[in-house]
Amino acid sequence: MSSRLSFLANGMARGAALALLAMTLSVVACAPATTTASSATPTPAPTATATPTPTPAPKLAPPSALIAFDAAMGEFAEGLTLDNEGQNAYVATAAGKILKVSLATKTKTEFGTLPGTIPSDGTVYVLGLAFDAAKNLYVAVTTCGPKYQIGIYKVGSAGGEATKLASVAGFVNGIAVGSDDNLYVTESSGGKILKVTAAGVVTDWASGAALAGGDTASVCATGFGIGANGIVLTADNAYVTNSDKASLVKVICNTDGSAGAVSVVRASDCDTFRGADGLAVGPDGSLYVASNAQEAVLRYNLADKTLTTVASGSLFAFPSSLTYNGTDGALYVVNAAFGEKKTPGIVKLPIVVK
Repeated sequence: MSSRLSFLANGMARGAALALLAMTLSVVACAPATTTASSATPTPAPTATATPTPTPAPKLAPPSALIAFDAAMGEFAEGLTLDNEGQNAYVATAAGKILKVSLATKTKTEFGTLPGTIPSDGTVYVLGLAFDAAKNLYVAVTTCGPKYQIGIYKVGSAGGEATKLASVAGFVNGIAVGSDDNLYVTESSGGKILKVTAAGVVTDWASGAALAGGDTASVCATGFGIGANGIVLTADNAYVTNSDKASLVKVICNTDGSAGAVSVVRASDCDTFRGADGLAVGPDGSLYVASNAQEAVLRYNLADKTLTTVASGSLFAFPSSLTYNGTDGALYVVNAAFGEKKTPGIVKLPIVVK
């Protein structure tokens, strides 16, 4: 079988399993946040959690396809992030390529590669991505076999071949970056959040039953033990989706940067929150959720705790990750499209109509 056909066949075969494993990326943090495309102004230092102020639902324009990826070349992407200027989107593919997509010209170029050869047998999952303030790009890679090394990989600001920053045991998935340039990484199989320093030192940051998967009694369960998945960080809290439990979890950020109490913000709800995957913070302070199972983008208002579907339809194919761009006022959503007769790619969803 040719390499193109094997990538396609294996991508289709692992289907819903991979789509449920993806994550969201954000570059805001419990520590004072770096100014990025996802955060138009710096976030203040953490304080005691305040009661959110109710915000009206923003206006949205219809979604549109930004770019399609080549499934035959293994261009299945689960993670998505933007550069700090909000000019380009970045994805890492199942083939180990890191693609840079111009939001202006809707064209893609190769920005970097993972080291070595990524096996095409569906045992390696290239998941979360995030930039730090110095424009280094981090990629989470997980494997179900011995053919590749699990860990967090780093690509310098100029691109090129990645180097491994840290080896991690478990299922590394979503990444968020703090202003201190520590990485906060969901470990889906262990149900925890890891902290990874710029030097590659890995420690447990938060854990608990709310972050754990393996809820086989629930009809929401993925069947793969995927707990903590998508992650975003604000000045006061970390928010995480739990895929197995179809729930939303909050971790309080203490003023010294340590993790505080872990609690469930939205209880398990298979009807409306199934497939909850990537997370992003919108301009209204609400959380936006990529629901791969529902092929939709959801909005969760932290103030009044309401959940609404803001976009769905034929343009979405197992959306796995999303991020808000403060530069142009739009959400960008990546379609993993595993196991579907649809094309992987990126969808643009203008969230503020000026």
